[in-house]
Amino acid sequence: MKRIRKYKKYSRLSDTEKEFIYRSYGENVGQRALSRILKVSLSTIQYHYKKMRIFKEKFEEFMSSIKGRTFFAYLIIDDLYTFYKKKSQKVYVWSAIAVDIEGNQHYFYHLSEKKDNKALLEFKEKLPNVEIVFCDGNVSYNSVFVDKATMKKICIYKPCRKP
Repeated sequence: MKRIRKYKKYSRLSDTEKEFIYRSYGENVGQRALSRILKVSLSTIQYHYKKMRIFKEKFEEFMSSIKGRTFFAYLIIDDLYTFYKKKSQKVYVWSAIAVDIEGNQHYFYHLSEKKDNKALLEFKEKLPNVEIVFCDGNVSYNSVFVDKATMKKICIYKPCRKP
């Protein structure tokens, strides 16, 4: 009497079979049912399910690490001076608006007693990294931000109109 084999002889799964297993993983198809449909062993299905689970965990970890970060498109920076308590106490206020990719504005401020490169470098440490920095003609911007600084005008509150 000839013995009937329940499963086909082992051979590598084709790409369509692997794709079917991966799709069924997303649809929560039972592993035993899937092994019966494809006529492969349960351990083969479990191997591919484990592979998908590891891939999914790595992908979710990567997405959660990106989620906390904000990517900024450009920065608008300017300075002004004011008096603090007395007219003899002059204070410089460095202000910056960082605009992210979605168009949201984030405000940054820094106070210093002098208007020099050292104060601007301290402020730069607090600022996000961007490719373009819009500023006025102050020499210290060009020395601190080097190639990123530009003196073009930019309008962030309403669409700019060409004259």
